[in-house]
Amino acid sequence: VAYFLPADKTFPIQLCEVYANNREDYDAGDWIEFYYYGSDPLQMDDWYLTGDNEQLLFTFQEDIVLYPGQRFIFCEDSDRFKEIFPKAMHCFGNLSQGFSSTSTLSLRSADGDIKKSVSLMNSQEWPALPGEGFSMELKHLVDDTDNGNNWELSQDIYGSPGLPNNSSHMFQAPEGR
Repeated sequence: VAYFLPADKTFPIQLCEVYANNREDYDAGDWIEFYYYGSDPLQMDDWYLTGDNEQLLFTFQEDIVLYPGQRFIFCEDSDRFKEIFPKAMHCFGNLSQGFSSTSTLSLRSADGDIKKSVSLMNSQEWPALPGEGFSMELKHLVDDTDNGNNWELSQDIYGSPGLPNNSSHMFQAPEGR
């Protein structure tokens, strides 16, 4: 079995999908997905996610552990997200506020070190977003997240949270809608 690591080998977490272009119907709120490719479990106590101007979006509580090969998602509203995507996945929320498709997002360790950061849509190379829907997915987990050419629109109008990129959920409208 061969394992390929992202070009940025400084820390084994890769940002792989962002959804900040919500649909009017079945709005799951903003969310961002990371993939942990380390070889050992990673304790996430007091790690946090920041947005523009270092605005605190989320802080991990105690006893959160990531395991090798695990995808994890930060969502704006965990109840709304789980209503749209009921399949069990590692979803952390609620974010203190949403973010835009032009935000800078940073995952930081408890001591404040930036472990992963990306500035979304910061150049013309990024894919053009439609009016609503679709996530932006990293084409390959080994790609540089800062290069807009390495991102594409998801093939699924609701994105592919918790799944390998360009996969599809068997989407069903939530009950009562």
